[in-house]
Amino acid sequence: MKKNTVLITVIAVLGFLSIGDVTAQGAKQKSRTGSVASNEIILAASSPFEDMTEAALAADKKGIERALRAYDAVAGKVEGVLPAAKRDELRVLVADIRRAKNQGSLDAIVLKAPEAYRTLIEGLDRGGLKVPMEVSLLDYTGFRFLALLHVQPVDWRLLQGAGGQAQKNWAAIKAKVTNSGLRDAVDVAVAGMNRACALKNADMAFLAAQVDLAIVDLLEAGFESTH
Repeated sequence: MKKNTVLITVIAVLGFLSIGDVTAQGAKQKSRTGSVASNEIILAASSPFEDMTEAALAADKKGIERALRAYDAVAGKVEGVLPAAKRDELRVLVADIRRAKNQGSLDAIVLKAPEAYRTLIEGLDRGGLKVPMEVSLLDYTGFRFLALLHVQPVDWRLLQGAGGQAQKNWAAIKAKVTNSGLRDAVDVAVAGMNRACALKNADMAFLAAQVDLAIVDLLEAGFESTH
């Protein structure tokens, strides 16, 4: 009789543990699904600031307005999923961009738009990402280089800081890139940005930034294809 009672107790405990394990797995899956959905909203909101940077560099006022409208269309959703600190930072940057647009200050928009993009990227949940955050931050570096080179006189101290950060971001993900040719290409782009800063060579810095922006697309495609 005691054996039967013990057996029933063991079965009940195992059943409870199994249910708990399934529940935990379900919660984990639900959390990941939520992270993916939030990341999609944030990434959608970041795209207008890439477009805005390009428009400001080209003195395309209508393009800037289109990019702002595109962001406004998703602003409510993105503010609902961003961490509070990043949400507040983004609000300040967007307010600065609107003020600069009203004042006709294209240089201010050129500088602020990449920072809005960076703020959004840093608000992503790493657990729900196929493409590492560092890839998008390399994208940011390319735009920041173009922005800093556009505004005269060039602030080489800020450019050197951006180049150093690009080196750190690339070092964090380099081992995950299996294509040796692509690894070499990113090595050249990042080294080129830093070398240009050391020489204070604006033409070299501009070219290296353009290469960086082009290579980021290949990095994104590579990570996407492995998931």
